[in-house]
Amino acid sequence: MKLFIDDERRAPRGWLLATDCNDAIELMRTCAAAGINLTAISLDHDLGCSGETIMPVLEAMRDHNWWPWNLYVHTANEDAEEVMLAFIKANAPDGEGILRGYGCNFWGTSNESQIQNWVTP
Repeated sequence: MKLFIDDERRAPRGWLLATDCNDAIELMRTCAAAGINLTAISLDHDLGCSGETIMPVLEAMRDHNWWPWNLYVHTANEDAEEVMLAFIKANAPDGEGILRGYGCNFWGTSNESQIQNWVTP
């Protein structure tokens, strides 16, 4: 299963969409309980106008060892992107090996026409 967490962009074809942290964490908890592996997760940082960020999801991934095989960051918030990448590199079981790519509009799922900061380790 592939999980796309974003409150504004549509999920790429074949991905499930969670629009807030609670939905994402509950979906990950349900998958773990059912023995369903998350093969990929893609993360936006800013979730909604309430100031919610993706950090509770990252902390849950760390605390419960819910790391997928492939992880992507697709936020347009460049400062937050650096925080997210540092957290992933410090906490993911294989450090940078899990991170497959990052950048604004990484999936081409928003109105922005460019993919910025495209990096694939």
